[in-house]
Amino acid sequence: MSASRKNVSLALVVEQGLLIDMIRGSANAWAYMAMNDVPPQVIQRVLIDPSRRRPSISAAAKAQADVIRADEQSDDTAQDDSGDSAARQRSR
Repeated sequence: MSASRKNVSLALVVEQGLLIDMIRGSANAWAYMAMNDVPPQVIQRVLIDPSRRRPSISAAAKAQADVIRADEQSDDTAQDDSGDSAARQRSR
């Protein structure tokens, strides 16, 4: 996060909101940021136009979001596979 930020707490909420955007989507990110009093024009700027974001998300945070997303996808795949095997068991 940039040392020149005047409102560090707001920047942290926006950063968390952007992580939520990467993992859960923009609607959830918008709700989180709005609930934490981020001005609507800031929410719109950071979610709609990524090129206008200020540099703030660390590489570690992005990597963590990628790991969480990969875990969720593997959980979804495991659930799909278990449902398929249960259907095969019933059809026998």
